[in-house]
This record gives sequence, C-alpha cells and structure tokens, in this order.
Amino acid sequence: MALTYAAAQRLADPQLAIRDAKTWTDWLGIVGDVETFVISKFQRDHGVDVDFFSGSGQSPGERLADIDEHSMFFAERMVVVGLPEEASIAEQADWEFVPLSTAAQKADWELTEDPE
Repeated sequence: MALTYAAAQRLADPQLAIRDAKTWTDWLGIVGDVETFVISKFQRDHGVDVDFFSGSGQSPGERLADIDEHSMFFAERMVVVGLPEEASIAEQADWEFVPLSTAAQKADWELTEDPE
C-alpha cells in the first residue's frame, strides 16, 4: 500500500493509522510530489516508519511503477490511498486507487478537516 503525502497529512493521528495499516498490509510507503526530506520530516515529526517512499527525481507514479514482481515490495494487490485528485498516481503505476475517505471509513481512521 502506498499512502500519498497529501492523504497522510489529513490523518488525525498518522502514527496510529500507519501502525494499524502495517497490521494488514505487507508493505507500506508514502509517496508524493514533494522532496525526499519533506517525507522524512513528516515521518520524524509523527513518529512513523514506512517501508518505502518516493524520492527526488521520480514522480510518485514512476516510483510505484518500479515496484514489480522483481521488487521486494511487490504484493498481489497494490493500492494507492490518496485524495480523489491523486488517482492519476495509481493509474500511472497500474495500481488500484482507494480514496482516503473510503479507506479511513473502513479502517476507522479519523481525518482532519480539509484545510481549504
């Protein structure tokens, strides 16, 4: 599962949600159109550890497209959890897209209000 950086920022308690997700997903990453240090800082600030993240030089979709049957992060079901406007990340990588609101409802994660 890949959680978009924008979606991760909407989690009321990112540490709790990511810890929960790690109990039912094989691999968990954070991807976004941000510099690597931004995702690293988010992880430090919220006390979370993920298996992979997108870095500088690659779009999130490109990073996820690199995860194929030869990658250690490959799974039978590959899902991007993000905001509706981020569905193209999953399309580019040929992954399934699940809106954050749907995932949060099913996983019982609390979300913050949309900042806009």
